[in-house]
Amino acid sequence: METERKKTQLSKLRQIRRKPLFILISLILLCLFFLLIFKESVKGIEARDGVIDLSGVAFGENRIYRLGGQWLLYPNRFLDPSEQIEQAEEGIPQRVPGNWNDVFDPRGFATYRITVKLPDGNGALAILMPSLSTAFNLYVDGERLSSNGTASMTRGESEPEFRYTVVPIGESRESKDLIIHVSNFEYAKGGIWTAPMIGPEKAVTKYFQRRIFSETLISGGLILSGLILLTLFIIRHEFLSYANLGLFCVVMGIRTLIVGEIPLTYFFPGFNWNLMIRMEYLSMSIGFIFLNSYFFTIYNRFYSRKIFAFFNFLAVLFSIFTVLTPVYVFTGQVLVIQLLILAGIANIFYLFVKSGRVMKEENVILLTGISLLLILVIFDILMANNKLMFLPFKINTSYGLIILILVNSLLLVKQAARITLQLKRLTNNLEEQVHIRTAELEAVNRRLSEQAVTDLLTGVSNRHEFANVMKTEEARYLRTGKKYAALYLDLDNFKYINDTFGHPAGDLILQKFADMLKSIVRDSDYLFRMGGDEFFILMTDVPSAEEGEVLAKRILKETEKREAFRSDIQEFLGHPVRVPERKSFSLSIGVSSTEIPGLDSLHTLPAWSDKALLRAKAEGKNRYAVFTLEDWDN
Repeated sequence: METERKKTQLSKLRQIRRKPLFILISLILLCLFFLLIFKESVKGIEARDGVIDLSGVAFGENRIYRLGGQWLLYPNRFLDPSEQIEQAEEGIPQRVPGNWNDVFDPRGFATYRITVKLPDGNGALAILMPSLSTAFNLYVDGERLSSNGTASMTRGESEPEFRYTVVPIGESRESKDLIIHVSNFEYAKGGIWTAPMIGPEKAVTKYFQRRIFSETLISGGLILSGLILLTLFIIRHEFLSYANLGLFCVVMGIRTLIVGEIPLTYFFPGFNWNLMIRMEYLSMSIGFIFLNSYFFTIYNRFYSRKIFAFFNFLAVLFSIFTVLTPVYVFTGQVLVIQLLILAGIANIFYLFVKSGRVMKEENVILLTGISLLLILVIFDILMANNKLMFLPFKINTSYGLIILILVNSLLLVKQAARITLQLKRLTNNLEEQVHIRTAELEAVNRRLSEQAVTDLLTGVSNRHEFANVMKTEEARYLRTGKKYAALYLDLDNFKYINDTFGHPAGDLILQKFADMLKSIVRDSDYLFRMGGDEFFILMTDVPSAEEGEVLAKRILKETEKREAFRSDIQEFLGHPVRVPERKSFSLSIGVSSTEIPGLDSLHTLPAWSDKALLRAKAEGKNRYAVFTLEDWDN
């Protein structure tokens, strides 16, 4: 038996240990699921010396290619698109995506050029032009097909704009010559930091729309999740961590609208560029403040208040710096906020180790979600600095944030389930206590009710109940005309018994006498103790007046049979009892009925029975007498 019990406990322990692993695997698979959903259906073939050879590839219906690799860069010069010049003439190989900061001043202008060799017979093609830094004109085979902002060789005439555009370039042929005039006088980095894409027009349009839809969906989901978390905080103020996480979600949701394919400019093409850039950078610093506050509320026992305040102070300074300085200045210091974020990430992992709580199931779940978020934050920073460009998909911090929201939702559900279970237990206990207390109160009320209408010594109805019964039976008598009989009983020489043998002995006789009466009367009859040694019996629905006399005779016979309860007294006192014959214990009864002429109310029966009782006493006691009208006259 003991062995089986131990096996059961071990089995339960194994199941508990498997839970965190199962949840961890589930979250990782969920993260991969998101990456697969938003994975770009884009292939990459590297350009070399300003030429990218796609002549041997099949575009297919949904296949597009990234125009990355070595383009030719012409610093501080806008080539004439209509002129035929050699590819290598004065051109500097420049990697795309990338920036020209290492080649010349970020604030300037330049020409990017690439020749794209294409296969025949692929129908209408299009190029997805990303947002370049910070204005451009696109020329295909000498024809200007697209522009973003105003590209100019002077700062006063240059006008920045960030907007993705699908540019149809006509039917596929042997090759197409792409020239892009890029000017940047506003941003800290100049150049093409996101590679254009080429493919069938339908495929490019579909890809772009899918990206806009997915990022808008993510943005809306983050903002909605943030509002839900804030609502939870408003409902339950102790959920401060949800308030911080909710604010972080809202900020990241707004950030998702102004990065990547920039859905904001898709829906609002004229949105102010300067404001959008400030919003993008503010979202990093303000988002960090809320994320740092979120971890502080979770690990406030281990998180140093000084370190917490220091991180937030730096983030606030960068936010003020972003608001007050020109775009060119604060965008050049983005490394500061990135290092701050990385330092915050290192501190968070330190908190996990310091807390020593990672072995608990809920903390394993939380650690998994936070780890995925932090890893994606690191990847996002690296990609923002033109690292990890070899990956076939774009890293977005929003995916990690979605995972963290799901983790917190799971923990919230677990917490709600635990609270619900506790409330259910409390409710069950409360219901049980209420049931017990109700039963006790009912029992007390029953006893009180019984005590109110019951004689405590003998257990028969008392004089108060006598009045209630007579009122009820009076109404029934007047309504139905049924016959009633009544007996008034009085114990003879009871005072002598009390005075000689003591009141306890007298009480014993009253109890024994009442028990005897209860065993004799019918269930439909009423038995009352009127006070002292007097009892009253009301017989209902009797066939004739003689029924009262029959009952009286039986009571007298039963009393005599019990020797006037002599043996009970002797047993109680513990010695023989001698009673003079003239003081012997006996019983007198007065009988009346509704058949006697002159009865006008059932309430008259007790008085008539009492008159008959007095006559029985006068005639020598130990007998019964039936009421006659002569008794009333006397």
